[in-house]
Amino acid sequence: MKKVISLLLILVLVVAMGICAAGCKSTGEKQDEGGKFADKIPGGSADVSAEVLEALTNSGSVSSYVFGTDDTAGRPANLGGLNNVTFQELFREVYGGEIELSNIPWEGWESKFISDFAAESAPDMIYGFAKLWPKIANRGMVFSNKELKEMGIVGLDHPVLKDGFEAVEANFTYKNEVYGLALHRSGCFWSIVNEDLYKKYNVKSPSAYYKEGLWDIDALSKCSNELITAAGLNDAGVREVFGYYCWDSTAFIRANGQQLIGFDGATGALSNNCKKLEVIEAMENLRKAFQEGWATTDDQVFAKGNAGIIAVTDENVTSNISNLTFDYSIIPFPKGRSNKNNQLPGSVSAWMVTTSSDNVQGAVNLIIAYLAAVEDGTLPLGDNCVESSLKDQPEVLQMILDSKIHGVNDNMYGVGTLWSAQWDFWRQIRTGKTTVAETVEAFSSLFDAQIEAEMANTQ
Repeated sequence: MKKVISLLLILVLVVAMGICAAGCKSTGEKQDEGGKFADKIPGGSADVSAEVLEALTNSGSVSSYVFGTDDTAGRPANLGGLNNVTFQELFREVYGGEIELSNIPWEGWESKFISDFAAESAPDMIYGFAKLWPKIANRGMVFSNKELKEMGIVGLDHPVLKDGFEAVEANFTYKNEVYGLALHRSGCFWSIVNEDLYKKYNVKSPSAYYKEGLWDIDALSKCSNELITAAGLNDAGVREVFGYYCWDSTAFIRANGQQLIGFDGATGALSNNCKKLEVIEAMENLRKAFQEGWATTDDQVFAKGNAGIIAVTDENVTSNISNLTFDYSIIPFPKGRSNKNNQLPGSVSAWMVTTSSDNVQGAVNLIIAYLAAVEDGTLPLGDNCVESSLKDQPEVLQMILDSKIHGVNDNMYGVGTLWSAQWDFWRQIRTGKTTVAETVEAFSSLFDAQIEAEMANTQ
């Protein structure tokens, strides 16, 4: 009798466990229809095939890098946004996946990825950008879109991957093959104008030049010189008011329609452009700005609101304007004299899948999930943040949205050790004792050596 009861108890327990397993959520499994995201369709509202839907709902574990932590508002401070708790829950419940993140510092991107790849511990997906491109393509570290298709990965034609894809093609093509699955971010440099400062000293504002169609590097020089002349020096003989603040001097070259290091996506060849006329002209303008005393990289000037213009990329627009204590307007970065194509200086990044991944389909699913979450507002990043902050400035908002698809002149950093070597170069250009021509001559051989070394690693 006891034996029969024991068997019955075991049977009841097995059935109960089965019911629990069917009704409860477990890691990597999609939740039942009554879950928190029951109204969410994998991949958003797009009409996809049964094959794609099946793949999207069985994502498994996917790894990636992330830097920064959630801020007090619950919005990730990092560019990727993968550490957003709500998004992680959505990916788990709707896509049947789990996100594994490794936190890395901004300066550690290049060395971390290359060392992890060599140790066969690189994540399944990353976003490629200036620090890594084009070396991750020429060393076979990420899949081309063609390779993903040939592997039989599904969902590559999903609509959410198409928004801004023109920018991906333009910036992440290597030997005629595109290596970015979708646009991660396209950020232009913008000018936040301190209108109060210009009113205080009765100087024509940059926004006025912009409205007149006259906003270029010469207008920046003119209004900045007028501003610092009107403001003068303090009682200690020190300048407190400046016309321009920015940490990234490369914007001058990109605003003039060129890049310090060129890259031919058709051949994969790199080139040293530092002796080109457009580059020399831009560097002469930069040197002049610091010699005349109206430009600065001093963070204190920015913090105190003593700069007529604060040049920032669009992902930093919202974080900056929320702290401003003065009346402001936002206009594009001033165009250089030789810029014939009207491109804005900026940066572009794209989602990519690593060739060391053991869950390629899951990585693609995560990219689709991320973009769909941004599109429907579940993940408060990208256009949603910009739109919220600039709702009273529709013209500025439209400029930013348009720039995500076209018009961005990106930089090329991922060449040897150029990322670190260039900073000394820019310091010399801004405030060095040698002429621009002498500085270029001194650094040109370094850039050539870095390019030669990088090309030697090309596969």
